[in-house]
Amino acid sequence: MKNFDKGQRRGRGPELEKGGGMDTPDLHGELGITLIETLLAIGVGSLLVIAAVSFYMETVGGGRTSQANQQVQGIVSGVHGLYASQSSYSTLTSDALQKGGVFPSDMLDRTTSPAGVFNPWRGTVAVAPAAGGSQFTIALTQVPQDACVSMLSTATSYGSGLVSVSAGSVVIPNLKR
Repeated sequence: MKNFDKGQRRGRGPELEKGGGMDTPDLHGELGITLIETLLAIGVGSLLVIAAVSFYMETVGGGRTSQANQQVQGIVSGVHGLYASQSSYSTLTSDALQKGGVFPSDMLDRTTSPAGVFNPWRGTVAVAPAAGGSQFTIALTQVPQDACVSMLSTATSYGSGLVSVSAGSVVIPNLKR
């Protein structure tokens, strides 16, 4: 017959201690993680993922805003160049601008005839005469609010021809210096 120490029972190893009338495992020195540690790790991981997605979205949004600014500047320069010898913009159409090569190729959807003109958010772009032909408008749809504000803040670099900005039904007039 085998001899047992005071804290052991037959068929059980030394990892069990007698406590309160039941055998309970001795967890001292055991490796592993608790539920709280697991939840904490999941929470920290989730925060890192949220931060990465947020950074990515800001980067993509900023890139689109920059691209739209460049496109609008290109349109303004192209219209001024194409109509420099004319007294007004009264004959200005998007089709004439396409034929004149004013729109950058990344704005054109050639699956339609004439090609559709789109901004980086896949909204439409329309250019038309305004104020009796002495001015012209560039209308972009589906531009997010933050991008619109950013574009407006850099609009002074488009030249002195900027007269007003509209967003939906709100028009901000008299921007001309």
